[in-house]
Amino acid sequence: MDHFNDITYPRAQAIIPEELQNAEAILMQAWENGSGSALVATACIMFTKWSLYLGSPNEKVIKLALNGPIKDPGVIGYCHEAVGGLHMKQNKLEEAEASFRNAAALHRQARDILGEGNDLCNLGQVQLRLFNLDEAEALFKNAAALHRRAKDLHGEGDDLRNLGEVHLRQRRLDKAETLFKNAAALYRQAKNFHGEGDALCNLGEVHMEWDNLDEAEALFNNAAALHRQDKDRCGEGHDLCNLGEVQMLRDNLNEAEALFKSAAALGRQAHDVFGEGNALFRLGELHMQQGNLDEAEALFKNAATLHRQGKNPHGEGYDLSKLGEVHMQRGNLDEAEALFKNAALLHRQAKSLHGEGNDLRKLGKVHMQRGNLDEAEALFKNAASLHRQAKSLCGEGYDLCSLGEVHMQRGNLDKAEALFNDAAALHRQDKNLKGEGYDLCHLGKLHMQRGNLDEAEALFTGGAALHRQAKNLQGEAYNLCHLGSLHMQRSNLDKAEASFQNAAALHKQGKSILGEAYNLSELGEVRMQQGNLDEAEAFFKKAASLHRQAKDLHSEGNDIGKLGAVHMQRGNLDKAEALFKNAAVLHRQAKSLHGEGNALGNLGQMHMQQGNLDKAEALFKKAAVLHRQAKSLCEEGYDFCNLGEVHMQRGNLDKAEALFNDAAALHRQDKNLQEEGYNLCRLGKLHMQRGNLDEAESLLKNAVALHRQAEDVLGEADDLRNLEELQMQRSKLDNAALDKL
Repeated sequence: MDHFNDITYPRAQAIIPEELQNAEAILMQAWENGSGSALVATACIMFTKWSLYLGSPNEKVIKLALNGPIKDPGVIGYCHEAVGGLHMKQNKLEEAEASFRNAAALHRQARDILGEGNDLCNLGQVQLRLFNLDEAEALFKNAAALHRRAKDLHGEGDDLRNLGEVHLRQRRLDKAETLFKNAAALYRQAKNFHGEGDALCNLGEVHMEWDNLDEAEALFNNAAALHRQDKDRCGEGHDLCNLGEVQMLRDNLNEAEALFKSAAALGRQAHDVFGEGNALFRLGELHMQQGNLDEAEALFKNAATLHRQGKNPHGEGYDLSKLGEVHMQRGNLDEAEALFKNAALLHRQAKSLHGEGNDLRKLGKVHMQRGNLDEAEALFKNAASLHRQAKSLCGEGYDLCSLGEVHMQRGNLDKAEALFNDAAALHRQDKNLKGEGYDLCHLGKLHMQRGNLDEAEALFTGGAALHRQAKNLQGEAYNLCHLGSLHMQRSNLDKAEASFQNAAALHKQGKSILGEAYNLSELGEVRMQQGNLDEAEAFFKKAASLHRQAKDLHSEGNDIGKLGAVHMQRGNLDKAEALFKNAAVLHRQAKSLHGEGNALGNLGQMHMQQGNLDKAEALFKKAAVLHRQAKSLCEEGYDFCNLGEVHMQRGNLDKAEALFNDAAALHRQDKNLQEEGYNLCRLGKLHMQRGNLDEAESLLKNAVALHRQAEDVLGEADDLRNLEELQMQRSKLDNAALDKL
């Protein structure tokens, strides 16, 4: 009978699933006939455990056993334990806790040390699910003491492994590693392949946290071999899923895909809806990385169905959250918002603080994209609070980084810098190289905005090094791309090109369509500055094609807008107009106020070039409204500047001056030295036109100082050229005055 109580026993797996329905009828008849006994109650317990394993939890027969004439407290205790297992599966944690406490009391009464140890271990699992880590730790320690007294190596191994899980969640990785090793040794001593495989899998997860991918891979392979030897398809599927994650981190996506598919197949064979759902979820992530959004969406939906079927709100929450990310990439912000909200509800139901915190952060990103910075800030703060409660340094770090981005958009650079530094400190404490690498990149962008290019360069280089160390190709490429932008600002086009090409190669290696497309678009910008319009056009077309493939409307709109700029430079204004209009439509579809505003601004520039000043003015005003809605100070400043140019062409110098001053104020508020410098230069030229040469000289000198501080060589050269022109104008006036004398 013991063999049939073991769900991993091959003969039991061959016989019991087919006979479960018959067994239910026989057991129910036994209770109805009044022939129930302790032996029948034990059979009911076995039946309940098998129904759980096969994904169709059945509580009918165990409830009959509990209400039957059995007097043995030990047997009744095991019945309560089985009911607690059902409640755990149904995520009824309070009911599960009550059942396990009843079981523990009865086993204590029966002086069944082994049974009580199992009950305390189960109670610890409840507390672990509730994230009450201190209570869970105490229960697992007590369970281990009882199992040690009962000389139950398997039970003590389970307790130590669960204690390791507590320490893993608290990021005490050294302690977790020791506990998992001790658990593996106990299982080995007990010749329990299943348990040893689980412990080795846990050890692999510790090494994953340390970014020791080779050690993690070896441990997962050993775990899979043990689970295979034990014919434990559920355990082996979990190991293969972890091996797939290792390959994903190495950007070996074909190997990862094969492993995830094998894991899903094993989960399906073992009737493990949770395991199969997890494998489909990982496959979905892989397709997202490749830009295959339709395939990713289908996989996340299938995973959600399986997790819902298995009454696993925690897993279903992650599936819905990823579906939200798919819709974010497509620009469907309303759908994304609804999915993130549903995911947060499920994670709240599952008492997963970490999961709920992640969902709130993603909701914050939706509001940031809409320009609702106050709502975004509130969500990021709530997310940080949840992650702090969950003792998730990594999650809290990402929340603080997101808060820093809000303050960057508001122009509060000092506050943003403090938040990025706090995020980096948390990720460093958590030994999370990837997270720290992204924080350094954000700090680099901040220093670029301030014009501290040397500091920014050091931060981008440092961030790239951390991502390289973590074998994160996408993160390294992200930092290299920003290094390219920095070199563009310095007009070092060769260095910029090299950075963008290296980034594109990394994204191609990692099969990241979106990353590669972004880098190709930036290479097009380099070619534009070099005057190679044909090559620029080819890069923008390729980038647009990749973004279209990935269904990224916003980015495709940017590429189409850049193609319009190419045709403007060639003088093909009809073609440029059509492209700018297409870009505006794509941004409107993507609900990108910022992007649509840029497209209208480009259309305005084209009409200004044609001398259609009324049309240009109307477009610049619409662009300014959109940028104001999106709380984009920099772009609204450009719009005011363009409106100022319209009034300059009309000869309305007072109106133009007011607009250039407004533009300069916005760029100053945004701490954008480069653009503020250009505004002062325009004001200087305006005063030259009026003949106010002293005022003009002061403005142009201030522009030189700002451009020098921002290391903008081209901007400074333009200012100096205007100062030379001013001196020539002054000399002419002086000579004219002398001639009169």
